[in-house]
Amino acid sequence: MTHVNPRAPDNLRTARRHLRRLAHMDTHWQRHGFGDWGIVESEAERLIGFAGLHHIDGMREVNLGYALQRSVWRRGYGREACLAILDIGFTVLRLPEIVAVISPQNTPSQRLAEELGFSVWKETRWSGPPRLAYRARP
Repeated sequence: MTHVNPRAPDNLRTARRHLRRLAHMDTHWQRHGFGDWGIVESEAERLIGFAGLHHIDGMREVNLGYALQRSVWRRGYGREACLAILDIGFTVLRLPEIVAVISPQNTPSQRLAEELGFSVWKETRWSGPPRLAYRARP
């Protein structure tokens, strides 16, 4: 779970980064049969973020992650998406556990993870900085 802010690209460099991310997401789906889903705000019919299950570098466990536009933070979208994805992970995919790798400074995501049934599992490093790894089991 992260503070990433998925917004429309405002320059060519950002657009290329978005395209690389989308290609990575597609490859993950093809390899593993799961990945990110778009989160659409139904009233405005607009894409407001992504959430999904992923294999992340350096970990064998499957990670739950989400990213929402800042303008929709604290409206329950993250919770709603994560609940649906956990259900898919545990009932459809029959995963034995799901982890959430969270920045120690991201207390809203830590709180959400705990509300969803995750508990702190270990301290780790991912993509450089220290992280807290939370774990949930069915």
